[in-house]
Amino acid sequence: MSHSTPVRPFHRVLVYAEHKRDTQRFAVHNLQKPSKEDEENFKQYEEKCFNKLLDLIELDSTNPTLNPPATPTPGFSSRSTFVDDVNRASQWIEQEKSECRNLAFFYLTHVSPPDFPELLVFKSTPHDTQPEYVTGIESKPGIVAAFEKDWLSGKDERKVPWGCIRLAGEDASKGKTKSGQMQQAFTYLDLLLARPDFKAAFGLLISEKQFQLLVGIAGDRVYKFTFQWTSCITRQVAYTLVYCLYDFPRFQDSSIIMTHDKATRICTYTFTLKVKNKEDSKPRQVSCSRFICRYAQGSFSTRTHVFVSESLNPPKVAGQPIRVIKDQLCRKDTRFNEVGILEAIHRDGPVPGIVELVHEEKISSSLVKNRETILMVAYDA
Repeated sequence: MSHSTPVRPFHRVLVYAEHKRDTQRFAVHNLQKPSKEDEENFKQYEEKCFNKLLDLIELDSTNPTLNPPATPTPGFSSRSTFVDDVNRASQWIEQEKSECRNLAFFYLTHVSPPDFPELLVFKSTPHDTQPEYVTGIESKPGIVAAFEKDWLSGKDERKVPWGCIRLAGEDASKGKTKSGQMQQAFTYLDLLLARPDFKAAFGLLISEKQFQLLVGIAGDRVYKFTFQWTSCITRQVAYTLVYCLYDFPRFQDSSIIMTHDKATRICTYTFTLKVKNKEDSKPRQVSCSRFICRYAQGSFSTRTHVFVSESLNPPKVAGQPIRVIKDQLCRKDTRFNEVGILEAIHRDGPVPGIVELVHEEKISSSLVKNRETILMVAYDA
């Protein structure tokens, strides 16, 4: 299997989360490993890793989808066959989930069920720069997963816009140190969390002896789980990963809907705001569609996204056309209050060149207790 190439250019220091207020090292949660010679304790360590993973993603180990039959081949026993093995697992899970959903839907409604999402496809992509990253960064993850409908075609068949990528991982290169390999895997996870509709994301690092699964929580930390190819648990871990990548609402922000135009390779986003003006007796929903993400930074600290409307007829709030939406995951109850600053700037009248705020919403993060999302809606002054 070919090896992935470095990211270029990527000027942020990976293991530091930078913000105006502070600079801190983000945490990596990693269970203490026993020595390789201690086979019995190493087996217990892998079992603890798997149980910790299930607790983190809130899945039951008895879920039948995570325990498929071992025929015709068990799979997931070596690095060289990983992509083939994981695609077989994806096909099996897609079929199982479709059948279960169809039966349940028919039982409840007695009508034909809706189409199930496209097949999730993994590809080895070490020589392909994945396009349309929000800040223009060029990177070549060694392994990428995306839905079949989102992969490009022809000479670009191994490319998919970053806004559609569901997993980006590293196939360890012999030319790098172990720490360099892991840093590369962390980098791809950091880049993937620029997806505004992801509250968390999965990454991986595969080498000759190990399968390492990464779970990055936006605004928080990275969890690292290590398994040997010889372990009887590795196959179950891989099926758990694929199961989560298909449709996992706990890690996805349902308030932001992404739409991919394959012809233009552009991903746009739709927000549903809860607006209450003076004349409203209760909040009303305002749909803001066709917004393009123009800025993303701070995956593991104060995560910020800025969206700009590309519509000639943007939606209106309080009579003003919405041009900019800023989505920021930050610490609760901090001294820095951007909403208050904008209000102070425009207190004596509009200041040209600075956006005016017409709406804000605060949303508690379901994954991190001391974080909240502030949604700020503005128009050009």
